[in-house]
Amino acid sequence: MNIASLFEYGNAFLGARFAGRRVPLVVSIVVTNRCNYSCAYCDRWDGRGSRLSTEQLRGFLREMAEMGTRRVIFTGGEPLVRKDIYGLIALCKTLGMKVNVNSNGTLVPQQIERLKGLDGLTISIDGDRATHDEVRGEGAFDAAIAAVRAAREHPGIQVRLSCTLSRVSVGGEAELLEIARREQVEVFFQPAEHRLLGGEGDNPIAAPREAYRRSIDTLIAAKKGGAPIANSTSALRYLRGWPDGSALPCAGAKLFCRLDYDGRVMICGRMGEYEEAFSAIELGFREAFLKLNDARCPTCWCASRVEVNQAFALRADAVLGLARASR
Repeated sequence: MNIASLFEYGNAFLGARFAGRRVPLVVSIVVTNRCNYSCAYCDRWDGRGSRLSTEQLRGFLREMAEMGTRRVIFTGGEPLVRKDIYGLIALCKTLGMKVNVNSNGTLVPQQIERLKGLDGLTISIDGDRATHDEVRGEGAFDAAIAAVRAAREHPGIQVRLSCTLSRVSVGGEAELLEIARREQVEVFFQPAEHRLLGGEGDNPIAAPREAYRRSIDTLIAAKKGGAPIANSTSALRYLRGWPDGSALPCAGAKLFCRLDYDGRVMICGRMGEYEEAFSAIELGFREAFLKLNDARCPTCWCASRVEVNQAFALRADAVLGLARASR
């Protein structure tokens, strides 16, 4: 991150933290509820429900840019299954916004020339070949590694791995960190929720609590030893409390939000019954964002949100990590 951008982000954080100013600095957009995988811990793959059209998304992106959004994260489902995603990425860049994509990697190698304008690409890998393929299907690991290597051919793309710590992957951190070292990328760790993302039942492969906490202890020690872990130590310590814990000072509705595949604007995908969402289709993105209430969630287990919220709480390591990730 250059000095001007660092100042801009810092000013936004301080303004939100101490003066109550609201700017959707980072917006996650669920561009589809469809995926070419059906992972055991996720129910966002079957395309249920309506989705935003290309023109609706283009209009919302323009509103975001006018409001001061500096980074858009396209996620899903698998965002690359949308044929218009490359045009949406190009529009973001034209509007002066950085773009990240969260992907399972399968479509990255064949589309890498259309993705080389990305600022960040996060590829899901949950462990070694056996572990990853158990969760996602045979061949998934090799496809993910191929995506990492294809993206790393373009130095402008910041590539990292994302690991969901589940019943299958917990305890396999050492193998995954060795993969990260070999591929010269960092890993971001996220607990599998104890309930499915859609809130429709218990997650069948959520990790046993004590095994999960042992894994987090291992990661904290490895982080101190210089392992390629993207989470800050402060955030890992908080995540160790899963599935129990306390609320965090939340930058949601102040500095970040989520635009869901059906047009609802919300703080994040796990706010559930705690906060109301508002329709950008009915109100426009600006008004939907400004109507959001401060978060009242009793805990926070979305690791990316925890990272931002630790920075919002002025934890020095999280602030530095966020600045580095936002370059």
